[in-house]
Amino acid sequence: MMKKKGLQITNNHGWTIERLQEQERRMKNANMAKRMAVIRLIMQGYLGIQVAELLNIHRETVMHIYHRLSSSDKKENARIMELLDFDLSIPDEDRKNELKKFIEREIFGMFNKIHTEEDLLMELKKRDHLNDIPLCVKKYFKLEDVDEC
Repeated sequence: MMKKKGLQITNNHGWTIERLQEQERRMKNANMAKRMAVIRLIMQGYLGIQVAELLNIHRETVMHIYHRLSSSDKKENARIMELLDFDLSIPDEDRKNELKKFIEREIFGMFNKIHTEEDLLMELKKRDHLNDIPLCVKKYFKLEDVDEC
């Protein structure tokens, strides 16, 4: 029998399972609480499909929620997590400006490098994993054996 592959934790956000659970309970916004639940359940070892079933959301949504803005630099990643923690009293304008810098560098930097399907395929092949790539994209580029989308 083949063992199912679970989602890998690729971002170290610094929060414990207990802290995420506490934040879920305190969260007034139900969508944000559900997002925290996705991360917590993945950390607890649930498979993406199990998380989707437990929370009644689409399985690809699980991957999109889990893969979020982060940095491989520990100090920078800690700052991003602070900026995303709305319980911290950071002035809105400062929060917005700092997050904008991270987003522009990380996301727009990638957009500027990709102009064709070939460019995109090259970028995908450089990645350590494709856990956060929708199945239809993997199928289109023949990156994995995918039966259905």
